[in-house]
Amino acid sequence: MDSELNSLLNKINKFCTFGSVLGLSRMEDLCEKLDHPEESLNVIHVAGTNGKGSVCRYIYEALREAGFSVGLYISPFITVFNERIEMNGNHISDDDLIYYSEMVLSVAKEMNEAPTEFELITAIALKYFSDKKTDYVVLEVGLGGRGDSTNIVKNPLISVITSIGLDHMERLGNSAAEIAYEKAGIIKNNVPVISAAIPDKAKEVISKIALINNSEFVDTTEVKYKILDKDIYKSEYQIDGVNIAIFMGGEHQITNSVTAYETLKKLRSIGKVNITDDEIVNGFKKAKQPGRFEVFNNNPYVIIDGAHNVDGAVALTNTLKTNFVGAKILLVIGILKDKAYNSMIDEFIKITDEFIVTEPNNLRKLSAIKLSKALEDKGAKCLIEPVPKEAYKRAMEIKSNYDVIVFAGSLYLIGEIRSFLVD
Repeated sequence: MDSELNSLLNKINKFCTFGSVLGLSRMEDLCEKLDHPEESLNVIHVAGTNGKGSVCRYIYEALREAGFSVGLYISPFITVFNERIEMNGNHISDDDLIYYSEMVLSVAKEMNEAPTEFELITAIALKYFSDKKTDYVVLEVGLGGRGDSTNIVKNPLISVITSIGLDHMERLGNSAAEIAYEKAGIIKNNVPVISAAIPDKAKEVISKIALINNSEFVDTTEVKYKILDKDIYKSEYQIDGVNIAIFMGGEHQITNSVTAYETLKKLRSIGKVNITDDEIVNGFKKAKQPGRFEVFNNNPYVIIDGAHNVDGAVALTNTLKTNFVGAKILLVIGILKDKAYNSMIDEFIKITDEFIVTEPNNLRKLSAIKLSKALEDKGAKCLIEPVPKEAYKRAMEIKSNYDVIVFAGSLYLIGEIRSFLVD
């Protein structure tokens, strides 16, 4: 089974040689050959720079709590590929992944233009969810929005846009407004839009496109709520007289859950989903997203966080500085070379001046030597361990010197580190 699945995943992975080419022509061809599975799905479509995975998780768990059959599509995975496609609390089985991979790969051979890797995986998910007759699918955008393969969905129930930040600028644009324009490509005629976008220029673009499409626009950054309690493990707040507790750490997760709450509230008000406040509350309590400020130990605290761009680094910095005042912190980081790594380390250096520098297991990795030099130029002290497993071992060898050890900088890195922590 493992060898058969690995063989198929390797075949899918080879399609990455064609690049992540934005545009929907290949996806339209692929879905046509699969009898348009996307047309039978009730989709909640979620785009954004940061937070979209967490927003998806909150919505998914609340809908499950309400008794619906729900599919979830996210990227990338942290530990195993199957994480990307989930239904009713279970990752897609190896048997189903093999079956649908073979189906989609056989169809892809008939195409005039080869699909990309992400298009193949999206098609697998859509066909799987369609065949399983899910009540709802929570669909996370991969890159951008307008030309992303998930935008094959022409009539979602609702469009959600989380934060807008300067990431993937080589693909999406050089300003928040340009990137917002690409993200807002998921907005459809007469379909409500829930937006948590900042800054104002991004918000202006999204609201204008919503207006053009006759789509109701809900700005969650204007929503009032009262924080009741928060620590590294959870936050409690009150909104619309409803007390909500979430168990993903960091104040940014309050923002994410408010976006999810407003999405569900809007779907309820327009008659698209029958869900109670209690079901939302209980669903949110169950929401957990691996690698998002995930705390493993407390002597010292060992934390992994998916901060892989500037906004993620800002959120991590704020969470650590708020919750660990005066603590001695070791930061173990590895970053991809196409990220704004100098701006990221400007944030990380606010946390500590002690680092172990490593390299994510990815072709786009930034060399540990180059990253170390950039940190040292800003006054940091660095140990270099290019192999993540060795970086983890080194951190554990010196853990008694620190109150907190944090692994961050890349989802590819924390996925590997997480496998050491959960063994």
